[in-house]
Formats: sequence, structure tokens, C-alpha cells
Amino acid sequence: MQPTETVLDPTLPTELDWRSKNVLNKPKDQQQCGSCWAFSTVGTIESRWAIKTGKLLSLSEQELVDCDTSDGGCDGGLMDNAFTWLESNKLESESDYPYTATGGSCSYKEGKGLVSTSGFKDLDHTENALITELQNGPVAVAVAAND
Repeated sequence: MQPTETVLDPTLPTELDWRSKNVLNKPKDQQQCGSCWAFSTVGTIESRWAIKTGKLLSLSEQELVDCDTSDGGCDGGLMDNAFTWLESNKLESESDYPYTATGGSCSYKEGKGLVSTSGFKDLDHTENALITELQNGPVAVAVAAND
């Protein structure tokens, strides 16, 4: 089966670098914990929050690993589940709920939560949809690393 060729919308920009806009934290290390889903979710929220408020926060991936029971902690998860969980819960700062790279019991501290979500959307699986949404800020992306 031949891959289909994508025709990019010529009205979309060919370059965009959010690093130059001070809305991205430095890369974080998930270590040997399968928590990429939490890092993808939190990184997107950090950046979207910075775009909205002008304040770049470092938020807790560990809180999602420990507290989001729809996902599997260090055994994997889905960003959609994490975003849904964050519609009724708030992320603490990374300094208040530090990353341990292991699953644990939820130790959320009432009053320490800083940021939640009001929703999310899944994009069509096209380059045009991705490029269009990137105009609003960084996005959470999952890559299937198998067949």
C-alpha cells in the first residue's frame, strides 16, 4: 500500500518556533517510568497557560502519574484521559509535587492546585490540522512506536 501524499494548505505558515516566545519549559526526563502521556499533557498545559497569562509555570507530571486513575501511572496512559481528569482537578507546581519516576499514592494538597483545563479537542490526523492548531500554541502529540 502506497502512502497518500499530503497537500499542505499554502495559506498556513511554513515556520513557527514557540521556543522564541518564552512559553516552553526545558525538556524534562521521564526516566524509566512510562509516563510520556503525563509529560505531553503537562507540557501542553504549561505552554498554553504561559500564552494565556504571560507566566510560565513548571507543573507536576507526578500528580497525574499518582492521581489520575483513568491512566496507568508508569505503565502508560492517554493524554485524553489526563485532560479529562484535569477538567475537575488542578495541577500543583512541580516543586510542590515533585517527580519521582515511580507510581505512588495520590498526595494532592488541597489549596496547592494552580491550573486545570476547561476542555480539549482531538485533531484530524492531517498535517494541515496540526499546523493550524499550532498557531494557538504547542500541542500534545502521541506517536505509536510500533506497527
